[in-house]
Amino acid sequence: SSITGVVWHYIRTTSINRRLRQSIKDRESAEEALRSSEEKYRLIVEYQNDLILKLAADGRILFASPSIRELLGCSSDEIVGTNLLSLVHPQDYENVQLAMQSLQVAPHFCRYEARCLTSKKWKWFFWSNKAVLDQTGRLGEIIAVGRDTTRRKLAELRLTESEEKFRSFAEQSPNMIF
Repeated sequence: SSITGVVWHYIRTTSINRRLRQSIKDRESAEEALRSSEEKYRLIVEYQNDLILKLAADGRILFASPSIRELLGCSSDEIVGTNLLSLVHPQDYENVQLAMQSLQVAPHFCRYEARCLTSKKWKWFFWSNKAVLDQTGRLGEIIAVGRDTTRRKLAELRLTESEEKFRSFAEQSPNMIF
């Protein structure tokens, strides 16, 4: 009976040890998969040319990708906690505010172009924003991706200005222009 108890204890302990070892292996595999996934997304964010922001529902910046240094001339630490709207040009403010409000309703996505203040000047950005809904279906956070479109926008403005000058010249000319 003493031997039976020892054998029974050994079998039970061996079974428990096997389950513990399997549980540890499973946990280590899950941790490795998580590390690999985090590394993949970290690389995407760190090497992205566009600006990636995570915003609170009220527009406060919670996260800014490292590209903020090149695009806006400040660090993530300097910008986190400020409101995105505080960076928007006064003439673009209303349009941006309307676009951000549209995130409250399906499809919870908006796009807009606006000037943003950098450390040196105003730059044009094309923004693509997607709402992250909470468990109740309400706006929880916003993922915003901004692309610097300053060069394109300035070229468009110069082209428009040139067309207006040509049109004015053509309209004021006494001769017909073909």
